[in-house]
Amino acid sequence: MNEHITLGASILMGSLVGATGLARYYARPTGRHRAPRRPAPVAVPLDQLLGEQPESTEYAHCPHEDTERPHLADASGALTCTTCGHHTAGGAW
Repeated sequence: MNEHITLGASILMGSLVGATGLARYYARPTGRHRAPRRPAPVAVPLDQLLGEQPESTEYAHCPHEDTERPHLADASGALTCTTCGHHTAGGAW
């Protein structure tokens, strides 16, 4: 009796392994469903931001976006956000 149970269990496990392999083979992704990558658009062109040559670049808090962003700093201390173009007067945050 014990040999019949062992044989039946091994046949059952083998068929489950085979079914799992077939299911994984047919359900695998092909990669064709993904959209092509496009470059992110630049919100504000740098030539519009620069006007005069900036003194330096620094990370500062952008009040318009409410997060840390790179800014262009001029000699008077005014900051211009490079992502949204928000201008902060010199010395004011």
